[in-house]
Amino acid sequence: MQTKIKSLALVLVVLASIVVVPLSFVVPASAAADMTPEQEADSFIYYRAIADCFNRSGGLAVSLTDVTAYNWFGGFAGSNSVAVGYMNGNGGTADCTDTGFVSRAMAAWGYTDGLTAWCDVMQLAGPYQDKPGIDQSGVTNRDCVKGNGTEVNTVDGGNRATSFKQAIETKYYGAPGAPQLSQRAQYFLYMKTFRTFCSADPVAQTAQATPSQQAIANTDKGYKIKTVNQTGGVEEWIYQANGTQDKNSRVTTYQEDTDGGEAFKPTCGELATWTNNAADAYGIWQSSHKEAGLPTSNSSSSSPTDSEAIGDCHGGGLNWILCPLISLIQTGTGLMDKFFISTLTVDVKPIFDTSTKSGNAYYTAWNSFRVLATALIIVAGLVMVMSQALGFDFLDAYTIR
Repeated sequence: MQTKIKSLALVLVVLASIVVVPLSFVVPASAAADMTPEQEADSFIYYRAIADCFNRSGGLAVSLTDVTAYNWFGGFAGSNSVAVGYMNGNGGTADCTDTGFVSRAMAAWGYTDGLTAWCDVMQLAGPYQDKPGIDQSGVTNRDCVKGNGTEVNTVDGGNRATSFKQAIETKYYGAPGAPQLSQRAQYFLYMKTFRTFCSADPVAQTAQATPSQQAIANTDKGYKIKTVNQTGGVEEWIYQANGTQDKNSRVTTYQEDTDGGEAFKPTCGELATWTNNAADAYGIWQSSHKEAGLPTSNSSSSSPTDSEAIGDCHGGGLNWILCPLISLIQTGTGLMDKFFISTLTVDVKPIFDTSTKSGNAYYTAWNSFRVLATALIIVAGLVMVMSQALGFDFLDAYTIR
Protein backbone atom coordinates (compact mmCIF):
# COMPACT_ATOMS: atom_id res chain seq x y z
CA MET A 1 0.00 0.00 0.00
CA GLN A 2 2.84 2.39 0.82
CA THR A 3 4.30 1.79 -2.64
CA LYS A 4 0.97 2.70 -4.22
CA ILE A 5 0.71 5.89 -2.14
CA LYS A 6 4.24 6.88 -3.14
CA SER A 7 3.36 6.26 -6.78
CA LEU A 8 0.25 8.42 -6.46
CA ALA A 9 2.27 11.21 -4.83
CA LEU A 10 4.84 11.05 -7.61
CA VAL A 11 2.10 11.30 -10.25
CA LEU A 12 0.60 14.36 -8.55
CA VAL A 13 4.01 16.05 -8.28
CA VAL A 14 4.69 15.47 -11.98
CA LEU A 15 1.27 16.85 -12.95
CA ALA A 16 1.81 19.91 -10.76
CA SER A 17 5.23 20.54 -12.27
CA ILE A 18 3.77 20.39 -15.79
CA VAL A 19 1.32 23.15 -14.90
CA VAL A 20 3.49 25.32 -12.65
CA VAL A 21 7.03 25.18 -14.07
CA PRO A 22 6.33 26.86 -17.42
CA LEU A 23 4.76 29.80 -15.61
CA SER A 24 7.96 30.41 -13.64
CA PHE A 25 10.18 31.04 -16.65
CA VAL A 26 8.27 33.67 -18.63
CA VAL A 27 10.85 36.33 -19.51
CA PRO A 28 9.92 39.52 -21.37
CA ALA A 29 11.62 39.77 -24.77
CA SER A 30 13.99 42.61 -25.59
CA ALA A 31 13.84 44.62 -28.80
CA ALA A 32 16.68 42.55 -30.22
CA ALA A 33 14.96 39.26 -29.32
CA ASP A 34 11.91 40.31 -31.34
CA MET A 35 13.90 40.97 -34.51
CA THR A 36 13.42 38.96 -37.67
CA PRO A 37 16.57 37.37 -39.11
CA GLU A 38 16.67 40.15 -41.72
CA GLN A 39 16.44 42.88 -39.08
CA GLU A 40 19.07 41.12 -36.98
CA ALA A 41 21.47 40.88 -39.94
CA ASP A 42 20.84 44.50 -40.97
CA SER A 43 21.43 45.74 -37.42
CA PHE A 44 24.66 43.71 -37.19
CA ILE A 45 26.00 45.25 -40.41
CA TYR A 46 24.91 48.80 -39.53
CA TYR A 47 26.41 48.58 -36.02
CA ARG A 48 29.86 47.69 -37.30
CA ALA A 49 29.76 50.16 -40.21
CA ILE A 50 28.60 53.22 -38.23
CA ALA A 51 31.04 52.51 -35.38
CA ASP A 52 33.87 52.42 -37.91
CA CYS A 53 32.63 55.67 -39.46
CA PHE A 54 32.94 57.31 -36.03
CA ASN A 55 36.46 55.93 -35.62
CA ARG A 56 37.57 57.22 -39.00
CA SER A 57 35.97 60.64 -38.77
CA GLY A 58 38.32 62.03 -36.11
CA GLY A 59 37.32 64.76 -33.67
CA LEU A 60 36.20 67.49 -36.03
CA ALA A 61 33.36 69.75 -34.90
CA VAL A 62 29.96 69.07 -36.42
CA SER A 63 27.42 71.84 -36.88
CA LEU A 64 23.91 71.60 -35.49
CA THR A 65 22.58 71.72 -39.04
CA ASP A 66 24.75 68.78 -40.09
CA VAL A 67 23.79 66.75 -37.02
CA THR A 68 20.09 67.23 -37.78
CA ALA A 69 20.65 66.23 -41.42
CA TYR A 70 22.66 63.07 -40.50
CA ASN A 71 25.80 64.61 -42.00
CA TRP A 72 27.83 63.33 -39.06
CA PHE A 73 31.07 62.38 -40.77
CA GLY A 74 32.36 65.35 -42.70
CA GLY A 75 36.12 65.03 -42.18
CA PHE A 76 38.31 61.99 -42.75
CA ALA A 77 42.00 61.37 -42.39
CA GLY A 78 41.71 58.29 -44.61
CA SER A 79 39.09 56.34 -46.51
CA ASN A 80 35.44 57.07 -45.80
CA SER A 81 34.22 53.77 -47.25
CA VAL A 82 32.88 51.00 -44.98
CA ALA A 83 31.60 47.51 -45.76
CA VAL A 84 27.82 46.94 -45.80
CA GLY A 85 27.69 43.75 -47.88
CA TYR A 86 24.39 42.91 -49.57
CA MET A 87 22.93 46.32 -48.67
CA ASN A 88 24.79 47.68 -51.67
CA GLY A 89 24.98 45.16 -54.48
CA ASN A 90 27.35 47.44 -56.37
CA GLY A 91 30.56 46.69 -54.49
CA GLY A 92 29.19 46.03 -51.00
CA THR A 93 30.41 49.32 -49.49
CA ALA A 94 28.83 52.57 -48.31
CA ASP A 95 30.16 56.11 -47.93
CA CYS A 96 30.14 57.44 -44.37
CA THR A 97 29.37 60.91 -45.76
CA ASP A 98 26.19 59.56 -47.39
CA THR A 99 23.44 61.03 -45.19
CA GLY A 100 20.91 58.54 -46.57
CA PHE A 101 23.06 55.62 -45.40
CA VAL A 102 23.43 57.10 -41.89
CA SER A 103 19.70 57.88 -41.59
CA ARG A 104 18.74 54.34 -42.69
CA ALA A 105 21.12 52.87 -40.14
CA MET A 106 19.69 54.92 -37.28
CA ALA A 107 16.13 54.20 -38.42
CA ALA A 108 16.91 50.50 -37.96
CA TRP A 109 17.18 51.26 -34.23
CA GLY A 110 14.03 53.37 -34.11
CA TYR A 111 15.43 56.90 -34.55
CA THR A 112 13.47 59.29 -36.75
CA ASP A 113 15.52 62.50 -36.59
CA GLY A 114 19.23 63.23 -36.59
CA LEU A 115 19.43 65.41 -33.47
CA THR A 116 17.66 62.92 -31.21
CA ALA A 117 19.78 60.09 -32.59
CA TRP A 118 23.07 61.98 -32.15
CA CYS A 119 22.29 63.11 -28.61
CA ASP A 120 21.22 59.60 -27.65
CA VAL A 121 24.34 57.84 -28.89
CA MET A 122 26.82 60.57 -27.91
CA GLN A 123 26.03 60.69 -24.19
CA LEU A 124 29.42 59.24 -23.21
CA ALA A 125 31.49 61.19 -25.71
CA GLY A 126 32.13 64.41 -23.80
CA PRO A 127 30.73 67.30 -21.74
CA TYR A 128 27.31 68.73 -22.56
CA GLN A 129 25.55 72.02 -21.94
CA ASP A 130 21.94 73.07 -22.31
CA LYS A 131 21.22 74.60 -25.69
CA PRO A 132 18.64 77.38 -25.42
CA GLY A 133 16.12 77.65 -28.21
CA ILE A 134 15.84 73.90 -28.92
CA ASP A 135 12.50 72.23 -28.34
CA GLN A 136 13.00 69.97 -25.32
CA SER A 137 9.39 68.76 -25.05
CA GLY A 138 9.04 65.00 -24.93
CA VAL A 139 12.68 64.39 -25.83
CA THR A 140 15.45 63.55 -23.37
CA ASN A 141 19.17 64.19 -23.69
CA ARG A 142 18.86 67.12 -26.09
CA ASP A 143 21.34 68.97 -23.89
CA CYS A 144 24.16 67.48 -25.97
CA VAL A 145 24.67 70.68 -27.97
CA LYS A 146 27.79 72.46 -26.80
CA GLY A 147 29.48 75.86 -26.92
CA ASN A 148 27.97 78.79 -28.77
CA GLY A 149 25.10 76.83 -30.29
CA THR A 150 26.68 76.25 -33.69
CA GLU A 151 28.62 73.10 -32.86
CA VAL A 152 28.17 69.89 -30.93
CA ASN A 153 30.74 67.98 -28.90
CA THR A 154 34.17 67.75 -30.50
CA VAL A 155 35.85 64.85 -28.75
CA ASP A 156 37.99 62.40 -30.72
CA GLY A 157 36.52 59.74 -33.00
CA GLY A 158 37.53 56.82 -30.78
CA ASN A 159 35.48 58.11 -27.85
CA ARG A 160 32.60 58.82 -30.18
CA ALA A 161 32.73 55.24 -31.45
CA THR A 162 32.79 53.88 -27.90
CA SER A 163 29.83 56.05 -26.93
CA PHE A 164 27.86 54.96 -29.99
CA LYS A 165 28.53 51.26 -29.40
CA GLN A 166 27.63 51.37 -25.71
CA ALA A 167 24.42 53.28 -26.43
CA ILE A 168 23.20 50.81 -29.08
CA GLU A 169 24.28 47.79 -27.04
CA THR A 170 22.45 49.01 -23.95
CA LYS A 171 19.34 50.56 -25.48
CA TYR A 172 18.71 48.11 -28.29
CA TYR A 173 20.35 44.84 -27.28
CA GLY A 174 19.83 45.23 -23.55
CA ALA A 175 23.39 44.35 -22.49
CA PRO A 176 26.96 45.52 -23.14
CA GLY A 177 29.02 43.73 -25.76
CA ALA A 178 29.10 43.68 -29.54
CA PRO A 179 25.99 42.06 -31.07
CA GLN A 180 26.31 38.47 -32.23
CA LEU A 181 24.29 36.80 -34.98
CA SER A 182 21.92 33.95 -34.19
CA GLN A 183 22.07 30.94 -36.52
CA ARG A 184 18.89 31.97 -38.32
CA ALA A 185 20.34 35.45 -38.92
CA GLN A 186 23.59 33.89 -40.12
CA TYR A 187 21.64 31.98 -42.75
CA PHE A 188 19.93 35.16 -43.93
CA LEU A 189 23.18 37.13 -44.10
CA TYR A 190 25.25 34.43 -45.82
CA MET A 191 22.52 33.35 -48.26
CA LYS A 192 21.70 36.95 -49.18
CA THR A 193 25.40 37.72 -49.70
CA PHE A 194 25.90 34.54 -51.73
CA ARG A 195 22.98 35.29 -54.02
CA THR A 196 23.99 38.94 -54.38
CA PHE A 197 27.71 38.65 -55.12
CA CYS A 198 28.52 35.08 -56.18
CA SER A 199 26.26 35.31 -59.28
CA ALA A 200 24.91 31.80 -58.70
CA ASP A 201 21.43 30.68 -59.76
CA PRO A 202 19.57 27.45 -58.95
CA VAL A 203 19.77 24.66 -61.51
CA ALA A 204 17.74 21.82 -60.00
CA GLN A 205 16.81 20.25 -56.70
CA THR A 206 19.54 17.74 -55.87
CA ALA A 207 17.15 14.83 -55.39
CA GLN A 208 15.65 15.37 -58.86
CA ALA A 209 18.78 16.41 -60.75
CA THR A 210 20.06 14.57 -63.80
CA PRO A 211 23.63 13.20 -63.79
CA SER A 212 24.81 16.17 -65.85
CA GLN A 213 23.25 18.58 -63.35
CA GLN A 214 24.75 16.65 -60.44
CA ALA A 215 28.17 17.07 -62.05
CA ILE A 216 27.82 20.87 -61.94
CA ALA A 217 28.19 20.86 -58.14
CA ASN A 218 31.71 19.43 -58.47
CA THR A 219 32.98 22.25 -60.68
CA ASP A 220 34.60 25.52 -59.57
CA LYS A 221 31.33 27.33 -60.24
CA GLY A 222 28.95 24.76 -58.81
CA TYR A 223 27.46 24.47 -55.32
CA LYS A 224 25.03 22.38 -53.30
CA ILE A 225 23.05 24.80 -51.14
CA LYS A 226 20.44 24.00 -48.50
CA THR A 227 17.61 26.33 -49.46
CA VAL A 228 14.71 27.22 -47.15
CA ASN A 229 11.34 27.60 -48.86
CA GLN A 230 8.44 29.85 -47.86
CA THR A 231 6.93 27.29 -45.48
CA GLY A 232 10.23 26.53 -43.74
CA GLY A 233 11.12 23.34 -45.59
CA VAL A 234 14.84 22.76 -46.20
CA GLU A 235 15.72 21.49 -49.67
CA GLU A 236 19.15 20.97 -51.18
CA TRP A 237 19.56 22.65 -54.56
CA ILE A 238 22.38 22.71 -57.08
CA TYR A 239 23.53 26.24 -57.93
CA GLN A 240 25.76 27.36 -60.76
CA ALA A 241 27.65 30.66 -61.07
CA ASN A 242 27.02 32.37 -64.40
CA GLY A 243 29.58 35.17 -64.13
CA THR A 244 33.29 35.34 -63.44
CA GLN A 245 32.92 34.44 -59.75
CA ASP A 246 33.86 30.95 -58.57
CA LYS A 247 34.29 29.13 -55.25
CA ASN A 248 37.56 30.97 -54.51
CA SER A 249 36.25 34.47 -55.27
CA ARG A 250 36.12 36.77 -52.24
CA VAL A 251 33.13 39.03 -51.62
CA THR A 252 32.45 41.89 -49.20
CA THR A 253 30.20 40.83 -46.32
CA TYR A 254 30.52 43.36 -43.45
CA GLN A 255 33.08 45.46 -41.58
CA GLU A 256 35.45 43.01 -39.89
CA ASP A 257 36.16 45.25 -36.89
CA THR A 258 35.03 48.68 -35.78
CA ASP A 259 38.45 50.28 -35.23
CA GLY A 260 39.31 51.33 -38.75
CA GLY A 261 39.82 47.76 -39.92
CA GLU A 262 39.25 45.99 -43.20
CA ALA A 263 36.09 44.48 -44.65
CA PHE A 264 35.38 40.81 -43.97
CA LYS A 265 35.71 39.03 -47.33
CA PRO A 266 35.04 35.29 -47.26
CA THR A 267 35.09 33.17 -50.42
CA CYS A 268 31.90 32.08 -52.18
CA GLY A 269 32.76 28.50 -51.18
CA GLU A 270 32.91 29.49 -47.51
CA LEU A 271 29.59 31.34 -47.78
CA ALA A 272 28.00 28.19 -49.22
CA THR A 273 29.31 26.09 -46.32
CA TRP A 274 28.14 28.55 -43.67
CA THR A 275 24.74 28.85 -45.34
CA ASN A 276 24.29 25.07 -45.20
CA ASN A 277 25.33 24.95 -41.52
CA ALA A 278 22.65 27.47 -40.52
CA ALA A 279 19.82 26.35 -42.83
CA ASP A 280 17.98 24.15 -40.32
CA ALA A 281 17.79 26.95 -37.73
CA TYR A 282 16.37 29.33 -40.32
CA GLY A 283 13.90 26.68 -41.47
CA ILE A 284 12.52 26.29 -37.94
CA TRP A 285 12.01 30.06 -37.69
CA GLN A 286 10.48 30.36 -41.17
CA SER A 287 8.01 27.53 -40.49
CA SER A 288 6.26 29.73 -37.91
CA HIS A 289 6.74 33.00 -39.85
CA LYS A 290 5.58 31.97 -43.32
CA GLU A 291 4.69 35.54 -44.25
CA ALA A 292 8.28 36.71 -43.88
CA GLY A 293 10.50 37.42 -46.87
CA LEU A 294 13.44 35.17 -47.66
CA PRO A 295 17.05 36.04 -48.53
CA THR A 296 17.58 36.34 -52.27
CA SER A 297 19.28 38.93 -54.43
CA ASN A 298 16.33 39.88 -56.58
CA SER A 299 13.08 38.35 -55.29
CA SER A 300 11.10 37.80 -52.10
CA SER A 301 11.71 34.06 -51.92
CA SER A 302 14.91 32.16 -51.29
CA SER A 303 13.34 29.01 -52.66
CA PRO A 304 14.22 28.74 -56.35
CA THR A 305 11.26 29.66 -58.55
CA ASP A 306 10.14 27.95 -61.76
CA SER A 307 11.69 30.74 -63.80
CA GLU A 308 15.02 30.43 -61.97
CA ALA A 309 15.45 26.66 -62.23
CA ILE A 310 16.37 24.99 -65.51
CA GLY A 311 13.34 22.94 -66.52
CA ASP A 312 13.94 19.20 -66.71
CA CYS A 313 10.95 16.87 -66.55
CA HIS A 314 13.08 13.86 -67.47
CA GLY A 315 11.32 13.72 -70.83
CA GLY A 316 14.36 14.16 -73.01
CA GLY A 317 13.40 15.80 -76.27
CA LEU A 318 9.76 16.09 -75.14
CA ASN A 319 10.59 18.44 -72.27
CA TRP A 320 9.16 21.33 -74.29
CA ILE A 321 5.66 19.85 -74.01
CA LEU A 322 5.90 17.70 -70.86
CA CYS A 323 7.11 20.48 -68.56
CA PRO A 324 4.23 22.91 -69.33
CA LEU A 325 1.74 20.00 -69.11
CA ILE A 326 3.03 18.88 -65.71
CA SER A 327 3.05 22.49 -64.51
CA LEU A 328 -0.58 22.87 -65.66
CA ILE A 329 -1.60 19.70 -63.80
CA GLN A 330 0.17 20.90 -60.64
CA THR A 331 -1.56 24.27 -60.85
CA GLY A 332 -4.96 22.61 -61.36
CA THR A 333 -4.38 20.26 -58.43
CA GLY A 334 -3.45 23.21 -56.23
CA LEU A 335 -6.65 25.07 -57.20
CA MET A 336 -8.77 22.00 -56.47
CA ASP A 337 -7.06 21.58 -53.11
CA LYS A 338 -7.82 25.19 -52.20
CA PHE A 339 -11.47 24.72 -53.27
CA PHE A 340 -12.00 21.61 -51.13
CA ILE A 341 -10.33 23.23 -48.13
CA SER A 342 -12.51 26.33 -48.48
CA THR A 343 -15.72 24.21 -48.54
CA LEU A 344 -14.62 22.34 -45.40
CA THR A 345 -13.71 25.49 -43.51
CA VAL A 346 -16.36 27.27 -41.43
CA ASP A 347 -15.80 30.94 -40.68
CA VAL A 348 -16.91 31.27 -37.05
CA LYS A 349 -16.10 34.96 -36.72
CA PRO A 350 -19.63 36.16 -37.67
CA ILE A 351 -21.16 33.59 -35.29
CA PHE A 352 -18.97 34.37 -32.28
CA ASP A 353 -18.57 38.11 -32.91
CA THR A 354 -18.57 39.42 -29.32
CA SER A 355 -19.17 42.98 -30.52
CA THR A 356 -22.79 42.03 -31.33
CA LYS A 357 -25.46 40.93 -28.86
CA SER A 358 -26.28 37.62 -30.54
CA GLY A 359 -22.62 36.83 -31.24
CA ASN A 360 -21.69 37.46 -27.61
CA ALA A 361 -24.51 35.17 -26.44
CA TYR A 362 -23.37 32.37 -28.78
CA TYR A 363 -19.76 32.78 -27.64
CA THR A 364 -20.72 32.73 -23.94
CA ALA A 365 -22.74 29.53 -24.35
CA TRP A 366 -20.01 27.82 -26.39
CA ASN A 367 -17.30 28.89 -23.95
CA SER A 368 -19.26 27.51 -20.99
CA PHE A 369 -19.50 24.09 -22.64
CA ARG A 370 -15.81 24.26 -23.57
CA VAL A 371 -14.79 24.95 -19.97
CA LEU A 372 -17.00 22.16 -18.64
CA ALA A 373 -15.72 19.67 -21.22
CA THR A 374 -12.10 20.56 -20.48
CA ALA A 375 -12.69 20.15 -16.74
CA LEU A 376 -14.36 16.76 -17.25
CA ILE A 377 -11.48 15.53 -19.42
CA ILE A 378 -8.95 16.58 -16.77
CA VAL A 379 -10.94 14.93 -13.97
CA ALA A 380 -11.36 11.73 -16.01
CA GLY A 381 -7.64 11.70 -16.80
CA LEU A 382 -6.72 12.11 -13.12
CA VAL A 383 -9.12 9.32 -12.11
CA MET A 384 -7.59 6.96 -14.69
CA VAL A 385 -4.04 7.83 -13.60
CA MET A 386 -4.82 7.37 -9.90
CA SER A 387 -6.67 4.11 -10.51
CA GLN A 388 -3.65 2.74 -12.36
CA ALA A 389 -1.29 3.95 -9.60
CA LEU A 390 -3.45 2.34 -6.88
CA GLY A 391 -3.98 -0.89 -8.85
CA PHE A 392 -7.80 -0.69 -9.16
CA ASP A 393 -9.11 -3.17 -11.70
CA PHE A 394 -12.34 -1.40 -12.70
CA LEU A 395 -10.28 1.10 -14.75
CA ASP A 396 -7.39 -0.97 -15.98
CA ALA A 397 -5.74 -0.39 -19.34
CA TYR A 398 -8.02 -2.83 -21.23
CA THR A 399 -11.22 -1.38 -19.72
CA ILE A 400 -10.15 2.16 -20.76
CA ARG A 401 -9.56 0.96 -24.31
